[in-house]
Amino acid sequence: MLHVRQPLQLIVNPKPLVLDVINYELCDDNTPGDEEETFDLSTKTAEILGAQVNVTVSYYANAADANTGTNPILGSYSNTSNPQTITAVLTNTITGCTSRLNFDLVVNPLPTVIAPTALEVCDDGTPDGITEMDLSLKNSEITGSNPAYSVSYYENLGDAETGASPLPTLYTNTTNGQVIYARVENTTTGCYDTTSLELIVQQAPIAFTPQPLIYCDPDNDGTGVFTLTDADAEITGGATGLEVTYHETETNANTGANAIDTTVDYFNIVQNAQTLYARIESPTIATDCATIVVLELIVEPTPQLVAPTPLEACDDISADGFASFDLTTKADEILNGQ
Repeated sequence: MLHVRQPLQLIVNPKPLVLDVINYELCDDNTPGDEEETFDLSTKTAEILGAQVNVTVSYYANAADANTGTNPILGSYSNTSNPQTITAVLTNTITGCTSRLNFDLVVNPLPTVIAPTALEVCDDGTPDGITEMDLSLKNSEITGSNPAYSVSYYENLGDAETGASPLPTLYTNTTNGQVIYARVENTTTGCYDTTSLELIVQQAPIAFTPQPLIYCDPDNDGTGVFTLTDADAEITGGATGLEVTYHETETNANTGANAIDTTVDYFNIVQNAQTLYARIESPTIATDCATIVVLELIVEPTPQLVAPTPLEACDDISADGFASFDLTTKADEILNGQ
């Protein structure tokens, strides 16, 4: 019997290479809070393949469908859970060899944004309702002090949505009552939300520099007793609803600190003359808008009289006990040289 031998070649074809793939994350934009978004899985294909050729990628909602090759995801896909694991099957179109990998679909929540109260600041001394203000003063209120959030500000909602043309932190408003927009972004996920912020410029009360309070010093020690509230009406011009406080330093007046107790008389702490600072503000204005004016305290010395020695004169002519006297000769003695 003739035996014919035919060699059989065994070929082991490699499977497609499986690369590291990051999860597919979207922000919960369509209906915030429902944790459902529409994913275009084809955008992951280039990342999954890398430089491989002759390899296709199919996507499946679960491992069972991937095993049987049924119900591949075609086109856009809405997740059914958050997160949801997707199986990708890589198929070499020449050998038919396959590999698979998993990645998650993740819907990240939008930042929790708190609608802020208006940013109210005092005018800069020119009563035009326009002034520079620090927008970052509202960051903590808007974010609830969440350190994972960043805040930027924009003149219109369109810019806030795109992140284009952010305003400087120190911003000068264009109108009084201007509305700008804050973009709050989660620095980890990149998800953002927006809110509006009103900018209000308040006018400080009108106040007038009063005439000095003067005290006549009976013992000339340079210390006087002053009722500071005597200057209130002159300082306010008689306007009602204003609060006046007095301070020993301009710094304290500017900050409203260490107000002098005006329910009791005040004794000057600088001999003869002292400068106090009056702070005038309106309790109806939410900001600390205040006007500062100077109040001078002056202690005037009182002339000190000295009991004079007797003024003597000779009885002239009639010896009747009467004579003429020049009283002015005692002036210097009475005034003690003053």
